[in-house]
Amino acid sequence: MRLIAGLFKGPILGAILGFAVGFGFFKLGAGGGGFFQWITYGLVGAAAGFFCGKPVWRQSTLWTPLLKAVVGFGIGIGVFALWTRVLGDPIMVPAIQQVGLAAPAKASTVPFALGAVVGLVWGSLVGLDDAFGDGEKKEGKKELPEAPAPKGKLPPRS
Repeated sequence: MRLIAGLFKGPILGAILGFAVGFGFFKLGAGGGGFFQWITYGLVGAAAGFFCGKPVWRQSTLWTPLLKAVVGFGIGIGVFALWTRVLGDPIMVPAIQQVGLAAPAKASTVPFALGAVVGLVWGSLVGLDDAFGDGEKKEGKKELPEAPAPKGKLPPRS
């Protein structure tokens, strides 16, 4: 059951976070290019890494979601670099027509569409990772009995 929930929750939440962060940067004017595009997709990956998967309050430590956010920042920048450099920044006509931009526009100029792709990719990986768990068992840890004090010596005072 956890696997099915992780497979659906991670990509859906990642795509929603990617769309929201990308749309925020789009409204701020960061879709035109430059340094802010790299930051946009890095923040999309960081948000997906922090919020996707197991809830923050159920993690064993706070370092786990923070580390996933830092790695997600790098993943977001990496997916953006692959999209623009290797794939040649393809044209995304359906997403562009929804907001009324001039159609043919590159995908990198529509950060809410490409942000949803970045969030979907990293969110699905984080959700899949957390779906398998970390080996927790329902019966919990077994406590070892306390060793008796050696004969002839008094136990230490508390």
